Amino acid sequence: MRLLRRLDLMKGVVFVITLWYLLTVSKHQEKIEDIWNAAKSTADEHYLYSEDFEWRKVTVALTEARIEKVFVLSPEDIELRVVFPKLRNLDFGTTYKWLLCLEGDQMAIFKPKWYDRDYSPQFWSDGFELHTSEIASFHLDRILGFRRVPFASGRLINFRSEILPVASRYLLETSFAKGSEWCLSATCYFCTEPLITCSTGGLIEGAASYFVDGLSDARHDPFSLSSSASNRKGCDNLWFGGSLPEPPLAPLEQRVELSVLDFLTNHFDSKLYFHKKGFLVYADRGRSFTDSYVDDDTNLAALKICCRMPFQTKRRLEKLSTENQLNRLLKESLQNDAIGSLPILSEEHLAAVQRRLQRVLQIARKCALEVKSN
Repeated sequence: MRLLRRLDLMKGVVFVITLWYLLTVSKHQEKIEDIWNAAKSTADEHYLYSEDFEWRKVTVALTEARIEKVFVLSPEDIELRVVFPKLRNLDFGTTYKWLLCLEGDQMAIFKPKWYDRDYSPQFWSDGFELHTSEIASFHLDRILGFRRVPFASGRLINFRSEILPVASRYLLETSFAKGSEWCLSATCYFCTEPLITCSTGGLIEGAASYFVDGLSDARHDPFSLSSSASNRKGCDNLWFGGSLPEPPLAPLEQRVELSVLDFLTNHFDSKLYFHKKGFLVYADRGRSFTDSYVDDDTNLAALKICCRMPFQTKRRLEKLSTENQLNRLLKESLQNDAIGSLPILSEEHLAAVQRRLQRVLQIARKCALEVKSN
C-alpha cells in the first residue's frame, strides 16, 4: 500500500512537471518561433518591417533567446563552412564577430564589446567595430522612418554557461581563461596588433543583430566614395543597382535615404545589400558614430547630385528637426535597450546627429528651390 502511494505521488509530480513544461517552456518556444516568423513576414517591397510592427518583441528575443550553437564569422571557422555552406560567399567583414544560432531557427550576428563606452574613433577605419553603433543605428533608422537597418539589441552573454558548451572549435581557439573571466583575442583588417577583450563578472557584452537571410550584393553603387562626385548617371533612372536582373534593382530614393543615415552617423563603410523582395537593407553599421565634431558632406553625394528626396521623408525630417526632437527620441529609445542602463551614445554624438540633420534639410530645401525654378 505504501509503495502504491509512493507511485501515485511520483505520477503526480511527473504530471505537474509536464503541465509546467507545456504551460511555460513549450509556450515560450512557440512564442519565440512566432516572433521570428513575424519578423520574416513583415517585410514588403520597400521596408524590412512595417510601421506598426512590434519590433520590441524581436529585440527582446535577440536578448533572451537560447543560444544553440555559435561560430566565428570567418573563413577560418571550418565548422561554419561545413554546417552553412551557403555562407561561404558571405562578406565576413573586417573584424571579429560571432554567428549565433538561436532557438526557434533564427540566426543573429554578435559583435563583442572591445572598447569602453566613451571611446570614439577619429576615423571610420580605426580599430574594431563598435557594438553600440549597431544598436544606435537600428534605433535611429527606425525613428527616421527608413526601417531598413536590421533589428539590433544589446546582450550580455555568460561565456561559461552559454558559449563554452556550444562553441565551434575555432571560437574556443580564440578564447582563453584569465582568472575567473574569459577573454577573446582577435585581429582586424585595420588593426596593427591583436586586441583582447574580457568578460566582466563572467558576462561578455555585445550587440546581437537579426540575421536577414538571402541578401545579395549590389553590382555597382554610382554614389560610392570611389565614384566621381560629378557623375550624374546614377540619377538618370529611378532604379539602380546593375544592368543584370541579379541582384534586383532598388529605387534611387532608398539610396538617398541611406546617404542621409550615413551622414547623420558619420558612416563611411556602407555596403549595398539587396533584400530578396528588392529593397536595400542598411546592414553592417558597426563603423558608425565616429568623430562627433566632423560633418562630412561626402556621404550626401546621392542627395546633392540627384536632388531627390521623398516628400514624406522630408516632412518627417522637418518635424524631427524642431525642438531637439531627434536627439530626445533617440536618447529615450536607447535607454530602453537591454544594456541601456549606461549611455549607448554620448551627448556629443546625440548633439551631432541633431546638428547634421539641419545640414541635410538645408540641402533638401536648396534642391526644392532648384527644381521649382526649373
